[in-house]
Amino acid sequence: MRLVLPLLLLTSCVALAAGEGSVKELNACDLILDKEAVAVLGKPVTVPAQKAGALPSCQYRATALESITVTLYGEGEPFEKRIEWAEMTWGKKQEPVPGLGDRAVRVWRQLFVEKKPVLFAVTLVHPMSDDEASKHLTALAKLALSRLP
Repeated sequence: MRLVLPLLLLTSCVALAAGEGSVKELNACDLILDKEAVAVLGKPVTVPAQKAGALPSCQYRATALESITVTLYGEGEPFEKRIEWAEMTWGKKQEPVPGLGDRAVRVWRQLFVEKKPVLFAVTLVHPMSDDEASKHLTALAKLALSRLP
């Protein structure tokens, strides 16, 4: 799948760490828009309802095997713990991604970005190549960063 927009990121999580008033009011669906998910996935998407008690997130789903997720994490979930969990989950090692926020790390198809006081991750589930997925994740993270308060 080719890059449709220069700045698109795929699935993930957007994490919220400690915050000021405006940060606490962030909506994950405002960081990456449905039209941007459609451009990456190449198909129409649905946005399932948020589950009660779940981390604030927004999942754009094209099929059961094609989605982008943005998740916001609450206070007390340090960056390092999120990365450690992702490494255990995906069985892959972290790769630093320079030039995004205060710091950013990719673990396979999940990109974590910290721009204090916000921590977010974008996750991409799609059968595209790892290189293509990486490009999409970086582009989507840039879009999300541009929309932070």
